[in-house]
Amino acid sequence: MQHETHEAKLSHGVSGQVQQIQTQLSRMQCFLRDADAKQDEGERVCNWIVEIREIAYETEDVIETFVLRVGSRRGGGLKIILHRYMGCCLKECIARHKIGSEIQSIKRKLSDLTQSLQTYGLTEREAPSSSFTRKLLLRRSYSNVVDDDFVGLEEDIKKLVELLVNEEKSCRVVSICGMGGSGKTTLARKVYNNIDVQRYFEGFAWVCISQQWEKEDVMRRILIKLVPEKKEEIYKMTDEELIRLLLEVQKKKCLVVLDDIWSMDAWDCLKPAFPIGKMGTKLLLTTRNKDVASHVDPEGFLHERLLDENEGWELLQKKAFTKTALRDDKMMELGNKMASRCGGLPLAVVVLGGILVSKHSWREWEMVHGNIDSYLRRGKGIGEYGGDRAEEETTMDVAERYLGELAQRCMVQGMEEDFLKVIDFRSGEIKEYPDSSPSSSISKIRSVAMSSEKHVHRCIALRLETARHLRSLLFFNSDNEISITLPRIIKIHFKDFKLLRVLNLERFQPKIETVRVPLMVCYCLLGHYNLPEAIGNLIHLRYLSIRYSEFVGLPSSIGNLQSLQTLDLRVSGGLFCWGNVLHKMVQLRHLYLPETTIYFPGYILEGKKLRIDGLRNLEILENFDPGCFDVRHLYKLTNLRKLTAVIKANKPFSSGQQKANKLEGLVALIEFLTTHNRLRYSSIEVSGYKFCSEEELTLLTQLLGCHRLDELKINGAIGNLPEYNHFSQSLTKLTLDQSGLTEDPMATLEKLPNLWSLSLVSNAFVGKEMVCSTRGFPQLRVLYLWLLNQLEEWRVDEEAMPNLSHLIIMKCEKLKMVPDGLISVTSL
Repeated sequence: MQHETHEAKLSHGVSGQVQQIQTQLSRMQCFLRDADAKQDEGERVCNWIVEIREIAYETEDVIETFVLRVGSRRGGGLKIILHRYMGCCLKECIARHKIGSEIQSIKRKLSDLTQSLQTYGLTEREAPSSSFTRKLLLRRSYSNVVDDDFVGLEEDIKKLVELLVNEEKSCRVVSICGMGGSGKTTLARKVYNNIDVQRYFEGFAWVCISQQWEKEDVMRRILIKLVPEKKEEIYKMTDEELIRLLLEVQKKKCLVVLDDIWSMDAWDCLKPAFPIGKMGTKLLLTTRNKDVASHVDPEGFLHERLLDENEGWELLQKKAFTKTALRDDKMMELGNKMASRCGGLPLAVVVLGGILVSKHSWREWEMVHGNIDSYLRRGKGIGEYGGDRAEEETTMDVAERYLGELAQRCMVQGMEEDFLKVIDFRSGEIKEYPDSSPSSSISKIRSVAMSSEKHVHRCIALRLETARHLRSLLFFNSDNEISITLPRIIKIHFKDFKLLRVLNLERFQPKIETVRVPLMVCYCLLGHYNLPEAIGNLIHLRYLSIRYSEFVGLPSSIGNLQSLQTLDLRVSGGLFCWGNVLHKMVQLRHLYLPETTIYFPGYILEGKKLRIDGLRNLEILENFDPGCFDVRHLYKLTNLRKLTAVIKANKPFSSGQQKANKLEGLVALIEFLTTHNRLRYSSIEVSGYKFCSEEELTLLTQLLGCHRLDELKINGAIGNLPEYNHFSQSLTKLTLDQSGLTEDPMATLEKLPNLWSLSLVSNAFVGKEMVCSTRGFPQLRVLYLWLLNQLEEWRVDEEAMPNLSHLIIMKCEKLKMVPDGLISVTSL
């Protein structure tokens, strides 16, 4: 009976147990974050961390399996509900019982491990390398560390020194007040080390207080500085003895710096040792709180100051430019604007300068300027704001920032943490990295990368059959010869990978001959080379890529992937079919559409379009085609930051209505680019249209003038180019193909200030002579000239294209010689 009661609790009390184990998971994750700081304390600690991490993984598996079962029961009509009730009750009970048993197993492991920790003595009191201690050490300031790059402090130093050493103007307490990063400690160091101050006082002590402090510790550090010969005695003194000695020492002239004192309580504890006005000691305080300064001495001097705009710009130049850096006028103008955004905070300026020092073009500086709020938060934070996400900051910005900091701190330790298993089949035999061992078996590893060739199907099933807990599965094919049996094997195992979050099926190529067949026949063939319908079961999937593969369609079940954040459909084939399900994947952040042709059954001949209006979290959208999608939906994508669009007139299987609406789509797209201010990057490709009539040239001028247009490719005739002032200042890459321009385009294009790549292809210019003038193309790095059949003379004046590094000339058969002016281009 007792056993049956226990079984019933396992089956019916699972929800409550899952909540409890979720709380335990949060605690384990906190422990792991803190324990990472203790790994240098021995192998014993490392082993505990490995064990706890494995339990944390198991706990995540149980929770997500439970969520999976709850999610699978949602929705459905009466028939589905009855079917579930009649046919799945037993299966449901078995599953719930299994989850309950797994939770009990995890609890036992935790209990055993907790007892082990206590038995072998890993406690907070014995953790000298804890993250808290490290933060204190990082925060602590020292009197002898002086920042050479200070700006605008000379007058402030002079004023504060005089207040401390001039008897007529003397103040017992001088306070420097300001928010984090305003340069308080830097200014205090300059004053402390000033030669007049060093001559005036007989004793000196510098202590950093911060948020975490102990009264006895602070007093001991002060006394050791003032009377170092009594260091051993000071360590043994009681609180009362410390105060008595401090009072005795202060009969001589002493300067004591209390750096970064946060609270009134800290002063109240120290106050008995510093009776203001009765001793020779003077106090120099730095604080973020003016009330603290007033509380210490209402009659004291309070100094508040930030950098003005000129000083901020001066400091930024010191940090952002190396001695050999190119100082472009537009970079200088943009830098001045960014310096003013720093609010006078020296630390914010320094952080910004550290970012800009690795950016060498106006375009890169402009990108930083567009995202400056997230960068400045690094300088303003000092631990206070560092984890927040700014209003204009996207998840990609946050991810790049965090990943960059992890890389800089060498914190990626995949093999040590059993994070990734690499399985290589390229030599015809299985090779695993790191080598298989009992502690790193594939059944425990959550991420697997497989590098494969045509024989992979012989051994892939063997390696995946035990990998039921995989979170990440990556396939890479280098020789493009994977057998068609591989997708079938993957289809079999999709039912086992229900916890999968990342799936990369790159370069899958089923062996099928490319033949011309009627459209309806194509539809019949597509089902064999679609992604398997079972992919819809992977409801935890965050990332899915079939890039460069030859899958030719998506199953309707793809709409079930409600957690998907990245979907990469840049397949290598031209024909790709799917249903109207994209708008259901509301968590999508990054959507990469097929680069060529998209079709969707039931819509192809009706002029209907796919919906994307539900993707309000979308940040990146590539290969958008107004012929397949409604441009009006873009306005609903309020988080969109990067857009590439392709508008082609010569798509096969397009209806007459679709062809007629192509330019209408371009008009709508131009309007969107003109009004969507949050967009940071856009690239447009227009193919199969001509811009020759007055109306068409007006449309071209509007396109070229879009403020956020970064890259543009036009394939088709152009009557003439608009004047350079009609081009977007942000344009960095331009390709003209089959334009048939009779006038030299260089006279206009060389004036574009930020153009770094220019391609003139297939008689884009049909004249005989081309000239690049002095100081033209100031930022151009890449120039590509191909099939300019009429070009005979090309002159490059001195100082033209000063930054050109890549020059490609192909099939310009009438061109007599390479210009002599290129000799002076030292960067080529």
